[in-house]
Amino acid sequence: MSFLQRLKSETHQAHLDLEKAMPLGQPDLNLTGYGRALQAFSAVVPALEQRLLALPFPPEFQVASGVRAASLIEDLRVLGLEAASPSRAWDTLTLDEGLGALYVLEGSRLGGAIIARSLPPLGLSDTHGASYFAVTPDLSPRWKNFQAALERQADKQTAPTPQQSSRGQKQLLAPS
Repeated sequence: MSFLQRLKSETHQAHLDLEKAMPLGQPDLNLTGYGRALQAFSAVVPALEQRLLALPFPPEFQVASGVRAASLIEDLRVLGLEAASPSRAWDTLTLDEGLGALYVLEGSRLGGAIIARSLPPLGLSDTHGASYFAVTPDLSPRWKNFQAALERQADKQTAPTPQQSSRGQKQLLAPS
């Protein structure tokens, strides 16, 4: 089993728990549930991205081009909502944990593409209230490049453990 297969397998339950806790992608999704989900993300994503930008990642991880906090905050503004208080959980994030967090954030782009399809009936689009989930043309190549870079890190024995990767998912469920 490859490193990525093991990582996906061992973080699968945390992923399911997150999906179950969030109303996104559910047939009964409404603006209130959507707004609450964005607020939950806003407690985590901006602080996490800020910390990730400060870590010494190899350039191939393209951290700076992947930040989406501004889109998240703009979506909240469109909905008339405030961002949640930022989580302090990321203040001591290590490079390995950062790689795990990147795994979660980059993977969430794929889930975001699915979520984006359910938002137009709510009056939302990639330019109005749903920019955080907007599908970009580089979605598939970006994910493939990220996976390849992560596998190379695993070969160097400096890749995140499944526990470090699922930290991001668990933090979304209960930000501190």
